[in-house]
Amino acid sequence: MVRAWVKLIWNSLGVAVVAAAAQLGIAQALGILRWGESFDASHPSDWNAMLTWVGFIYAVAVLGGAAVGRRAVRRPGRPDGMAARIIAALAAGLGAAAAVAIAWLPARAAKPPVNIDPELVVAMTAGAGIIVGILVALVAMSARPAAGGVRATVAWIWLVGTASAVAGIVTHEPFGPPRLAVIDAPSLVPTQWWSGPNPMIGVAAILGFTVAGVARGGGAHRIGMALSGVTGPAVVAAAYLIAGPGSGSDRSNHLEPYNASLIALGVGLCASMLVAIPGRRGETNTLWTPAQDNAHLADDSMGDEPIIGEIMDVPPAARQGVMGQPTRSFEQDYSDWLRELSHVPGAPPNGERQAR
Repeated sequence: MVRAWVKLIWNSLGVAVVAAAAQLGIAQALGILRWGESFDASHPSDWNAMLTWVGFIYAVAVLGGAAVGRRAVRRPGRPDGMAARIIAALAAGLGAAAAVAIAWLPARAAKPPVNIDPELVVAMTAGAGIIVGILVALVAMSARPAAGGVRATVAWIWLVGTASAVAGIVTHEPFGPPRLAVIDAPSLVPTQWWSGPNPMIGVAAILGFTVAGVARGGGAHRIGMALSGVTGPAVVAAAYLIAGPGSGSDRSNHLEPYNASLIALGVGLCASMLVAIPGRRGETNTLWTPAQDNAHLADDSMGDEPIIGEIMDVPPAARQGVMGQPTRSFEQDYSDWLRELSHVPGAPPNGERQAR
């Protein structure tokens, strides 16, 4: 068991370091991060755009490290507990913190638009992203639909960011750093309402409906379905909040996606809740039922240990009540109570009324 815990910490820490280094390397190679560029007063928002990517990259590194590391203590029929999830998230955060130097060293050559210490700003941005990653990782590891929402969001953001950067490279035209979660390729895609920050809101709604719908079809718990549409947009919105709304003459260039990320956060939550709130056919209108609880304990989506499932799965001999009489289930007692309430004093029982 000690070996499994050591493996959990090592895997979480190592994967977070590799994930941070890989993302930073790709971003620098594509021109998403440009540490040697001078961010003069005419384009100060490019500096904020880079900071959003830094916060996002380190949050994703923590999410990846925690997701891989927790598997070290998982066994068939034995889901990992809350302690394993917390340790995996903290170890992944420690690994991402160790990789801050990968962004801190090149940031020394940056020339921000205001008189600030670029190394300190980048290190603080990365640290804030790590904290966000730890919090979101705890939620994602506790509810499988929430983890699915994060993975879908990270995938489409890197797809759009890579495509925007490649579009600027192949056209051999000068282009600014692509903004986070924005279709930012003016050399190929005209600047229209559908190519700016607005698609961020539509994608959040689509992913919220889709991921929650798939989770609903798989019998997931309602809370997990509701969270599936907010965890991914939460990482993006947190990155924009960390970087700030921008300043200078082109402030709107960064303020628009800043506002769109906050709107997308609410839209994603509403979309997934619209799928999670309606009850299934034959299901009572409750947020939590014993059947759902046991099902999630079995597939490690929720809960710490399969203790409840073991207690509920008792042998028939142990189900005897007082004096060897079989115990009555809650549903039987509840139905008898309803029949007693429906009986009118002085009226014959239901069986006699049917006979007449």
